[in-house]
Amino acid sequence: MTGILEYSARHKESASMPRDDEKKKDDQTPEASKQDTTGVTGKAVKIRESEETKNPKEPEISERKTKEERASERGKTAKAEEKEGSELSERDQATKLSILVSKVRRLTECLKVQIKGQNEAIRLFAEGYFQSEVFPDETRKGPSTTFLFAGPPGVGKTFLAETAAENLNMAHLRLDMSEFSSNDTVKRLVGTEKHYQGSKPGVLTSFVKEHPRSIILLDEIEKASEDIIYQFLQVLDGGVLTDAMTNEQIDFKNTILIFTTNVGRSLYENRDRINLSGIPRSVVMKALEDEKDEYWKNRFPAAICSRFAAGNVIMFNHLETHILQGIVNQRFEESAKNIHSNYSIETEFDPKVSSMFLYSQSVELDARKISSQSTILVKNELLNLGRNIKDVSHTVESLKTLRFKVELPENDPDICRLFENEEVSEILIFGEPSDYDTIPFSDKCKVYRTNSIDETLKLIGE
Repeated sequence: MTGILEYSARHKESASMPRDDEKKKDDQTPEASKQDTTGVTGKAVKIRESEETKNPKEPEISERKTKEERASERGKTAKAEEKEGSELSERDQATKLSILVSKVRRLTECLKVQIKGQNEAIRLFAEGYFQSEVFPDETRKGPSTTFLFAGPPGVGKTFLAETAAENLNMAHLRLDMSEFSSNDTVKRLVGTEKHYQGSKPGVLTSFVKEHPRSIILLDEIEKASEDIIYQFLQVLDGGVLTDAMTNEQIDFKNTILIFTTNVGRSLYENRDRINLSGIPRSVVMKALEDEKDEYWKNRFPAAICSRFAAGNVIMFNHLETHILQGIVNQRFEESAKNIHSNYSIETEFDPKVSSMFLYSQSVELDARKISSQSTILVKNELLNLGRNIKDVSHTVESLKTLRFKVELPENDPDICRLFENEEVSEILIFGEPSDYDTIPFSDKCKVYRTNSIDETLKLIGE
């Protein structure tokens, strides 16, 4: 490298000299100049040769190392990306699970607010929905999941199914099976062939085609004809149903089927049994299989019973008196809002009115009956008010507040006892004070609080 630098310096120096002097110098010492230049060039060539002979394979080794390093870096990058992708996938899966759990928790809370007296049925329904979603089974042939809601009439079976569909933001179809009691109604369900005049798709098949992910509510399934029931066997077994008009197979794999029934009277006709939802599945299914109709035929074919048993079977409870009273009070509140919004009149209800209303009803009470009858009561009282007023227009225009009140005879303690319970209830609470500090208690309740097992046993013994 010294020779190359030296040559460059001399070359620059000679290039800066005047042209005549350079010519003169070249003429005077041509050989010396030639030798000098040749010497420098030779020296440079020798230096280059010595460097090349010193490490003849260094460029190849360097180049090979570079390739190996790049390949190694690419491998490391690929592994890092794979690891990062795996971590992202695991996070996504964990997030998916947490979303599902939160969704089911919100569903449970919303249903408990809207549906009274069926907390155990709500819990079982939420569990059944979660089980169908947490491990999606691609190999199954039937619907996503099925439910059989059994129990007394008018206790919230249909209401739970419809409310759940709204909370899950799923399209739903309710079919009243009493409208499908004859065999010729199959055509209405799955459609009629094209060659028939006025042919059209089935109400069920067309709905599921338009809404593949939906809830199908089959209300009072025991009232359907056998041909209709066997149509549902196809859905439960194969997950498809053929529309007779379009000849298209409709996929039910993403639907939730909910059957409701009042069959199983032997289980719920005795109102002394409190927790019907706690009855084992096998006992419920035995009652459904054994119950006969008025012609002493089984209510359900054995084939459909076995399919019911493979799904979720939920027994609904009787509604207790305080639950029914709460429903009546809720309808009274709705009526008061309607009166105010339509006529700008405030309405107040004495707490005893709901009790008086329940006493006036028959023994066989259910939520459906009392909901409609309590609203009718308010409407009839408004009509009676108008009948008993002479100057209706002037009186109603000046009316500010309506009060519904029950006046009890002071000299009849037996009647007063029907509306005002004088007994003191005793409640034992075991736990830390923070667990029950926010719970409101009536003045008529005697509350025992403890977090000691020995003290608890002593109080129970007393």
